[in-house]
Amino acid sequence: MDWTPDELAQCTGFEWDEGNMEKNWELHGVSAVESEQVFFQRPILIARDPLHSQDEFRYSALGKTVADRELTIVF
Repeated sequence: MDWTPDELAQCTGFEWDEGNMEKNWELHGVSAVESEQVFFQRPILIARDPLHSQDEFRYSALGKTVADRELTIVF
């Protein structure tokens, strides 16, 4: 069963930090486009990740790209 937090349900787009985009590509071979695809494919699993940030809400998503590549996205 999918779980989607209210913040994600109201999402109207993605805001990328330039450094994170480059790091994701260099370290993991994952483009911003692939990362975004995960949120539009089903199934997707999303859970709060309270261990990695005390200052803001942090989530982890597990899903697949259009090319069926499995990704874990932290946002």
